[in-house]
Amino acid sequence: MRENCLGFEIHDGEQLVCLYRGCEELPHSESPKPCFAPIYTPSGQLITEYRPADHAWHTGLYFGWVHVNKGNLWGGPWYMPEKEKYEYIEDTHGVQRHDAFVRLEENESGVVVEEALSWLAADDAVMVRETRVYTFDKMAGRAGYFWTVETDIAGGLG
Repeated sequence: MRENCLGFEIHDGEQLVCLYRGCEELPHSESPKPCFAPIYTPSGQLITEYRPADHAWHTGLYFGWVHVNKGNLWGGPWYMPEKEKYEYIEDTHGVQRHDAFVRLEENESGVVVEEALSWLAADDAVMVRETRVYTFDKMAGRAGYFWTVETDIAGGLG
């Protein structure tokens, strides 16, 4: 594991496994959120797409909800059922903000990362705070990792 200006990256020997983007500056309309991109298979095949032209708010593998209260934490336009189409709604996009890495640990079985985050409404007011733990355990006898995510979300959403 190596820290970098965006967050951290995990390597298996010289092979990049993944890059975690916790501190990237993106437009508010994309509802920025920490994500893993790129992610590679043990054979080196890329399995994520980062910000495709038609869905720039799709940033890779991330954890979260689409809507919280009246905020869009997914990014992009909202689906309007009464109009049967998607529309961009001004001043509705929230953010999952990376606040700090509480723990970055590498051990014989893999990597453990604990992160503090804040979920912000469109006006940047804190809706909730979250502690998230990612565990990457090397698979015995096989190439690859077993990933787990644990989360503790504190604070009222209403």
